[in-house]
Amino acid sequence: MKGGPGTGKTIIALNLMAALSGEGYNVRHATGSRAFTGNLKKILGFRAGEQFSFFNNYVSTEYNCVDVLLCDEAHRLRPTSNHRFQRVKSNKRQVDELVFSSKVAVFFIDDLQVVRPGEVGSCELIRSAAESAGAVLQEFELDGQFRCAGSEEFIRWVDATLGIANDELLWEADGQFDFRIFDSVEEMAEAVRAKANGGYSARLVAGFCWP
Repeated sequence: MKGGPGTGKTIIALNLMAALSGEGYNVRHATGSRAFTGNLKKILGFRAGEQFSFFNNYVSTEYNCVDVLLCDEAHRLRPTSNHRFQRVKSNKRQVDELVFSSKVAVFFIDDLQVVRPGEVGSCELIRSAAESAGAVLQEFELDGQFRCAGSEEFIRWVDATLGIANDELLWEADGQFDFRIFDSVEEMAEAVRAKANGGYSARLVAGFCWP
């Protein structure tokens, strides 16, 4: 299931997990991010937390041991699950381990959201894994936008500005948004605090921060 930021991938995954669990299926949610999974566990509580796992937890699992495996942020897949502390090394790709372990594997992915060097998740990788396993592949694309007040034009402008999309979309100031580039984090923080002191709600957000 393909979709950009704010198209509801994680919400769909969590709703699927709840619905299928309620019908008695063995459902697991997997990601490659400890911070992301940890936050989901805190929100949903201990009992639901047992259904959350990581991509590298399926190295030595049995064939089709999970009814439905929901692979969220699949763009963060790695070439293998092997690490330096592992005694027995796997000779499979990480994506193949996930497909092998589940009767149905659902991958939620955005090819443009790879975060770290070494992450290889892509739609093409999943297609190749499905072909290797002889699995039936179905692809869906999410195009609704649930962030930025649902403004598809704003998302297009960001993509064009960052060079992600070949789109010449210029910023047109209309009073709805205030866009600025700051010379320092301190200057930005001061501007945000000024907005907060002026009665606006304010927060500082980042999807990922390097040291």
